[in-house]
Amino acid sequence: GASALSDVHRCGGRRRGAGLAAFATFSWPLLILMGAASGLSALLGKVLFDGVQGPVAGNEWLIPLTVIAVLLTYVEDDAEATRSLAYGIVICNLTLYAVTTMTGQHLRYPGHDNVLGLAPDAVQQPGRIILASSVAIVADLIGAIMCFEALSRRVTSSLFLRLWTTAALVMVLDSVLFTTLAFAPRRAYWIILASGLVAKIAGATFYAALTAWYVRTFV
Repeated sequence: GASALSDVHRCGGRRRGAGLAAFATFSWPLLILMGAASGLSALLGKVLFDGVQGPVAGNEWLIPLTVIAVLLTYVEDDAEATRSLAYGIVICNLTLYAVTTMTGQHLRYPGHDNVLGLAPDAVQQPGRIILASSVAIVADLIGAIMCFEALSRRVTSSLFLRLWTTAALVMVLDSVLFTTLAFAPRRAYWIILASGLVAKIAGATFYAALTAWYVRTFV
């Protein structure tokens, strides 16, 4: 039911039913997906923020997925597995930044055949973006565990409420940290902050609802 994830955690990480067992089967592919989504989201964010016109940055809805994945791992397994997932996400993120940096450098080499006509700056991330993203990811992971633990002691009737509140609060932290470190004091700072926050809260709502349905249905 709604407290299924907490029940699993209190049982010391014992898997219940085919639902979480199936999740465990795909845990490593999920780790890779989280790292890729984080790096890709930051890369797309640089491009989208440069020309943001509307109220929502479309790439930001990917970020809450990382928080949900970390919470599932934490509840279903243990702190050690969660640390492994967290390290994997950060390593994947930094590796992707290294690859894009090398790609940008290659595009600058004289005589390079740039078939797609890519601008090096559209591929290579500046150091400020890399730092902001890395700091935000670490803060997200720590904040997600602390917030979910605190909520689980006070709210036991609704899994969706715990997941959504945790993800939403962490996304507020993420938006403020990343936008401030990456874009302040840029003129469009408040537009970037607001658009990213709206998209992240929307993503948190979707992923929390999907996860709550999954647990109720398969666990």
